[in-house]
Amino acid sequence: MLLVTGGGGFVMSHLVGRWLARDANARVIVLDSAPMSPVFKQFLGESIARIEWLETDVVRATSVLSKSTLDSIQYVVHGAAVTSINRYVHAEGRGNPGLSGARSSISTNIDGALCILGLAEKMPALKRLINVSSGSVYADSSTDGFALPEDRFVDPEDIYGITKYTAELFTRFAKKELGVPATSVRLSGVFGPMDRQTSARTVVCIPNAIAHGAVTGSRMRARALNAVGDFIHADDVGDAIIALLEADQINFDAYNIAAGRTVRIGQLLAIAQTLHPSFEFEESDAEPIDINYHATQRTGRWGAYALDRISADTSWQPRAVEDSFRSYVEFVAAGGTSR
Repeated sequence: MLLVTGGGGFVMSHLVGRWLARDANARVIVLDSAPMSPVFKQFLGESIARIEWLETDVVRATSVLSKSTLDSIQYVVHGAAVTSINRYVHAEGRGNPGLSGARSSISTNIDGALCILGLAEKMPALKRLINVSSGSVYADSSTDGFALPEDRFVDPEDIYGITKYTAELFTRFAKKELGVPATSVRLSGVFGPMDRQTSARTVVCIPNAIAHGAVTGSRMRARALNAVGDFIHADDVGDAIIALLEADQINFDAYNIAAGRTVRIGQLLAIAQTLHPSFEFEESDAEPIDINYHATQRTGRWGAYALDRISADTSWQPRAVEDSFRSYVEFVAAGGTSR
């Protein structure tokens, strides 16, 4: 049995779908603070019959997971998170000494991880627990000329990154001191179906913006066509997490999950334009700017992520981002479940 926290969200919904698609007898327990949405039902289709949905905040997981359920869980993926903490701080009182405007969000990202790690000790059949972290734990810049490794340039520069790295540290502690078979994964820029704004996610990734701009015939303005990003499709992320869940051995405390190389913003725009010739874009720093990536942001969290660790411990490999982005644009054009 697989338990997924935040299973109704963007990336975790792909993990749930990929897990169920592999085995007709597989089942998943989803713990989510929101009810199962119509968008989720449409995306998962008939597979939802094999999902047990527990609607509760992750910090209250103890109250909804019975002993018999805990006894049956073999795998856990902790993906519940609020990705927009800085926005809450700005909206509810930036500079507040107690950061009261972000307390509930910080609780989800830190206390939620502690709750799940504590429950892991009560799961006798547990084989592996994966804490889903973020490339936000990395510094904004690093040494140029090589992909970003997991053991260097860890220096979160915003509240979200700080909470995710804190959860990583607790995961590492649980592994070393409590014997929990746990590790963390750091995701680069993820795109794909189910990427939509919710109360916990108020960001729009660049591939999402370009795909919808192309389909609607918008004219987009990019600050720098030579700006780059390491973008990966959410299906690839789901497959990578599954590969780590089932790996014979986990040798590291953190793994990057990414494409492993950068793609230029101009390349993504051009792909979208080939599929929708009426779509137009330009390079300009005049407001309003639709894609505000700077050409100087080419290293650190903005650059390519190294895949040496996950390649060593699994057989997983990401698809070429050009191919997966093309399929995503086609999905959006067909009216697929997205925003």
